[in-house]
Amino acid sequence: MKFGTSGIRGVFAEQISVHDILKLSYAVSNVLGNGKYVVGNDTRKSCDLFSTVLTAGLNYTGNDVDYIGVVPTPVLAFTSQNHRYKAGFSVTASHNPPQFCGIKIFDTNGVGLEVVKEREIERALVSNPNITCKGGKMVFNQTAVTDYISKLINKVESSGKRLRILVETTNGATSYVTPIILKQLGHDVISLNSHISHLFLGRNPEPNRENLVYVIDLIRLLDIDLAVIHDGDGDRLVLVTSDGNIVPDYVLSYIVLKMVLSRRRGDVVISINTSSKVEMLARENNCNVTRYRLGKTYEELKRRNGVYATEPSKIVDGSWGYWEDGIYAAASIIQMLSSQNMRLQELLHLVPQTFYQQLNLQVYGYNHERIKQIATKHFASRIVEIQEIDGLRLIFKNGSWLLFRASGTEQKARIYCESSFEKESVSLLEEGEKILSGIG
Repeated sequence: MKFGTSGIRGVFAEQISVHDILKLSYAVSNVLGNGKYVVGNDTRKSCDLFSTVLTAGLNYTGNDVDYIGVVPTPVLAFTSQNHRYKAGFSVTASHNPPQFCGIKIFDTNGVGLEVVKEREIERALVSNPNITCKGGKMVFNQTAVTDYISKLINKVESSGKRLRILVETTNGATSYVTPIILKQLGHDVISLNSHISHLFLGRNPEPNRENLVYVIDLIRLLDIDLAVIHDGDGDRLVLVTSDGNIVPDYVLSYIVLKMVLSRRRGDVVISINTSSKVEMLARENNCNVTRYRLGKTYEELKRRNGVYATEPSKIVDGSWGYWEDGIYAAASIIQMLSSQNMRLQELLHLVPQTFYQQLNLQVYGYNHERIKQIATKHFASRIVEIQEIDGLRLIFKNGSWLLFRASGTEQKARIYCESSFEKESVSLLEEGEKILSGIG
């Protein structure tokens, strides 16, 4: 059992077992030390079970645990920081299919564990520590969600125009959070798939275009201003316009960065696959920009005491907290639209256009060195820079780029590309697919 891009994740009973979770509780207690921990989970039955086992293991080794029930990951991170717990556990598989389960661990500042701590825990997992029963207690904390909602509402702008919003939560942990926040902010809310279910009956939890087809068809029939869509645990956000167009990830990142920069300047951290348009906006505002590993941008942002971090469909605003928060991002954008009496479509026209694409391929045995060898030879005359921060990113003379990267949560390889020209973007994706398919 190892930490991937975003915590530990795998198929229940095949890749992660109850025994693994018990061992994890002992390892965490050994590495982080005794204290008071907080545990919450998403809507999956496996994650509910793992929360119980995790709590029992922490109690056994002498730790007290506050259990906060079914909550979005941002609420867990917020709670970990708000009450200064030793650490917080969000037992979730996020956007993965129902059969997956997993755990994300946050430190006392609400920041995901540093890689060095993850490696210490991995080493402790394969050791045989002498575990003795010391006894701890478990308490139900019933105020975590209300505390989060109250502070978020006080943080965002006041409402202006009353908006009509569809909120689709894929039967996940945000079902009883995002709709309530937007209603309390004074908007009309239509909830869809907002009754919790471990089966995610409405759709697959990953909020991509393929899984949102029927949701988008419904949006086009409704008289709404925009739609808010989450993944299973609420760290991701997808926005859809009233006419059914999905707001591109880079546009979402660009919009929130522009909002942040209107209030303050500072270091900006972006993932290896974030659009160059976001990077350009930060540099135009005299901000230092760092590209970093996918799933760990918040770590670098905290180290730099920066103002903003992003990866596609995920936002970290340093003034709110150092965790990825799709709920906060949604409320912030909606309140800005409401206060300025703008439509989401109008906002999109203020963002420079680019052609950004992504392709996911099922692979077994991703070979980074082989891909590098073939890709650099194929694009030799066009490459001006090679980055291997996280995967293989090839930057071309005209500013376009292509990225090969192995998924940190599934047996998939991902290809990303961006160009100012649609035809070139399509061509780059096709060339990247041929390279990857030829190797596989």
